Amino acid sequence: MSGASIDVRRFHAAFCEECREHIETIEALCLGFDSRRPDSEELDAMFRAAHSIKGGAATFGFPLLANTTHAVESVLDDLRAGTLVASDDLVRVLLRACDVLGAQVADAQDGVEPDAVSASELVSLLQAFATEPPVGNVSEMFGFFDQEPAAPPTLPESAERATPSVRTEGGSIRVELAKLDGLINLVGEMVIAQSMLSEAAGGVGEARSVRFNAAIEKIERHTRDLRESVMSVRMVPIGSVFARFTRVVHDMAAALGKSAQLQIEGGESEIDKVLTERLVDPLTHLVRNSLDHGIETLATRRAAGKPDAGTIVLRASHDSGQIVIEVSDDGAGLDRGRILAKAAERGIAIDEAAPDALVWDLIFAPGFSTAGEISDVSGRGVGMDVVRRNVAALRGSVEIRSKADAGTRTIIRMPLTLAILDGLSVSVGDETFIVPLTAIVESVPVSRAQIAHLHRRGRVMEFRAEWISVVSLSDLFGIVAPAPENPVAMVFEADGVRAALLVDALNSEQQVVIKSVETHFRAVDGVAGATVLGTGRVALILDLAGLLRMAGVDADRRSRQERTVEHA
Repeated sequence: MSGASIDVRRFHAAFCEECREHIETIEALCLGFDSRRPDSEELDAMFRAAHSIKGGAATFGFPLLANTTHAVESVLDDLRAGTLVASDDLVRVLLRACDVLGAQVADAQDGVEPDAVSASELVSLLQAFATEPPVGNVSEMFGFFDQEPAAPPTLPESAERATPSVRTEGGSIRVELAKLDGLINLVGEMVIAQSMLSEAAGGVGEARSVRFNAAIEKIERHTRDLRESVMSVRMVPIGSVFARFTRVVHDMAAALGKSAQLQIEGGESEIDKVLTERLVDPLTHLVRNSLDHGIETLATRRAAGKPDAGTIVLRASHDSGQIVIEVSDDGAGLDRGRILAKAAERGIAIDEAAPDALVWDLIFAPGFSTAGEISDVSGRGVGMDVVRRNVAALRGSVEIRSKADAGTRTIIRMPLTLAILDGLSVSVGDETFIVPLTAIVESVPVSRAQIAHLHRRGRVMEFRAEWISVVSLSDLFGIVAPAPENPVAMVFEADGVRAALLVDALNSEQQVVIKSVETHFRAVDGVAGATVLGTGRVALILDLAGLLRMAGVDADRRSRQERTVEHA
């Protein structure tokens, strides 16, 4: 059996993932490449990456990918040998090659025919630089591995045992995300079972309670350690997300006729792998906005005494169990007057003396844009509202800070993972809900007399010299229960709005395992998920931003409401 062959198609997913990593390596090195002073180590690294793609492509039966990468490899080999002079034009062609190779890898994974026309055009461009004459089909050449012998098109069974989509490399292991999700679900069930056991411990006789409780505490400690260990497996450095924007800044700056550089800080900060891809879209909007609206033209920057090249910073850090992501630039900053004028044009009422934070918040309104004309980059008012919506879906918040001629900072705060939540258990009538702990500002007992009713504005209360909207959970969910004389107002922040949530009582803080409501039932407004409590009952996890939308509270209404209360 050791000589038996197997179907190599089962390894395509792992191969494609490896190819993407090699392409990212080539792209990153190209973007930092100095054509006037080529670095031999960087050239070697690019050559090795291309060489690996070519070899794997031929082995797994992707001839067009192998041929295209061979042309890239030939150019890089000539650069290493010094027979080809580096130039900015060549770097641009190599970046184009990264795009074409990436598309071919995606086609290979999807099982569709790759675009032969774009590949042919690229190979022609590359061969114009290369000194090596064009070759035939690389996949038909047995010696394409240079120093190493070529691998046969099929793999022995022993290789199958050493590789089922899992491989080791440099002390790390690659595992399919679905397998990790399954493991995390099992740990979640274990956490729930442990909570139920703790709840049951309360009914054990006093004589046995000491030993029983000691065992419970030990299980809790081991469960917590296991949960943290499993969650850490799914954590990846956010630098893997940030790195792709180096190319975005490079290409877009050139298209806009501007000079800009991307600076990455805190790339080692870790975040759940599931969140990384969902962050790409909002971060893309923010980076594009910094280039289009923030970074000035060369003439304007020189007149202001600024460096010719603008700087965009992507920064990440951990803070109180959350990850804080900041996109900042050293550009012109937001134009307060222009934003207010646009608000007036759209019929959005806001006091001209309103704090900057409320003015900046206007740009999150759907369709809001201060661009003078519509272009391929901006002007349609689609972007910042999408950013806030996408971040809110990840249980995060967005805040903008800006100063004229000093730039703009957009700060995103969100949990490190969507699998487990630090929450506060609250009661309304006989129902129990979980409120995300990171959104809570303060919880205070209130009397009914402290809550004012405004015409067409609903209920409000004063909190630290600020009037905020009051949202009743029993009203929103139709819970019929006697109203307590002194309910608890949980002041929270969500979607750029500060408001108070009325509940009957606070229970306890706890980490809960998030279960999808939509998967098992359907999407429910104001609900982010569900969890199983130690009692065995199901508790809904509240989506605070969704509750605000259900109650009709938004940032625009907040500004109008504050002004109305001031004149009430």
